[in-house]
Amino acid sequence: MKAKLRLWWQENRLFALIVGSVIILSIAVMLAAFLIGWGWKGTEYIAVVSLTFAILSFAISLWMTQRTEKIAKEETAKASLIQALQAEKESIGYTVQSLKERGLAQHKPSDRKQILESLVLAAIFTGSDRARVMVFSVLLENCAKYRTEIEEIVTPLEKMFEQFKSFNFNEKELDLKSGNLRLGALRRVLKKPEETA
Repeated sequence: MKAKLRLWWQENRLFALIVGSVIILSIAVMLAAFLIGWGWKGTEYIAVVSLTFAILSFAISLWMTQRTEKIAKEETAKASLIQALQAEKESIGYTVQSLKERGLAQHKPSDRKQILESLVLAAIFTGSDRARVMVFSVLLENCAKYRTEIEEIVTPLEKMFEQFKSFNFNEKELDLKSGNLRLGALRRVLKKPEETA
């Protein structure tokens, strides 16, 4: 909880300071008017309260605009990352390299799950062995930390491929060999160290 509050404070410090300052200033002005006896009537107090609400509304509107822009930038970056993992081998290679350098920990858990899904799908569907090796490398580096999330992605895909084996399709109807080979290779990469011994 403290970490969340600290993060919120870092991101919203300016907003909190403006809102706090406006509230304190308006209370101070009204108290001063009352205690000093400036002879204010009800309309002056209403004017101060109205001005306070107007300034607070402006501050909240400004904060909401900045927050929306930040969220939009994050979503755009995530979408382009995921799209790049579904593109050509060069794009996959570049994106995977940047993931290796920056790491997955910087992403929110929901975003990280989508990135892991894209990595797994790239490992299965890309035709380039070089791109697949780079994808395997990122998955291998993150496997210990995010094993459960990766398993939740890989297991349904394995079941999907498995359910069509019983149909005995020939290669012209539906060729499952390359998909099964790639899933097998992915599974070997993701094995726990004790499973490989």
